[in-house]
Amino acid sequence: MNNHHDNTSTATPKAGEASCKTMDLDAQRRSTIRKGCRAIRLKGTDAVAYVTDGTSCCAYAFRGRRLKAEFRYSFTSEKARDARLARWFAEVAESTMHKQQRAAFAHTLKAGDVLKAVWGYEQTNVDFYQVTALLGSMVEIRAIAQLTETTGHMTGIAGPKVNDFIGKPMRKRVREGNCIRIESYCYASPYEMTEVIPGVKVGSGVRFSTYA
Repeated sequence: MNNHHDNTSTATPKAGEASCKTMDLDAQRRSTIRKGCRAIRLKGTDAVAYVTDGTSCCAYAFRGRRLKAEFRYSFTSEKARDARLARWFAEVAESTMHKQQRAAFAHTLKAGDVLKAVWGYEQTNVDFYQVTALLGSMVEIRAIAQLTETTGHMTGIAGPKVNDFIGKPMRKRVREGNCIRIESYCYASPYEMTEVIPGVKVGSGVRFSTYA
């Protein structure tokens, strides 16, 4: 007789097993907060608040799979607690909406498109970039030279010199509005150009200033 046993299970998962991880997370969170809390979940998000009722009520707010609460407060009334939770749930809903919009966004940049970046504090700097390759949700860009014309004391107008590359290729993710983050203080957006004759495009120019 063959006494070998195969320990591999082929049984169909029982109802509720799919939510086991969620139950484990719920139990872990409950182990860190006051006993007897009831859970309030915001539909369509990963936010949940555990609350107690009464004159000395509490609220513990969690998001995602984090075990550390975003906040844990005690309140003197249920009204004060509910007002705080309403603000938090509104913030979560707005954040979730923006995240979904970013995920659904598809840029429309094309190879050859020109971007302008206007930045500075005491003076207005202008840089131009050209899209050299499309990489899904990202693009490859390079800085290009510019033509400038002085219009006044320490002021002028700048325009791009298309295909006159002066910078190394950079890979950047495209954000809503076809904008690209160059640096923390500098974003580039599409520069509108009009084809005046076949094969020749010009733009209106971008104002700049210098600081002596």
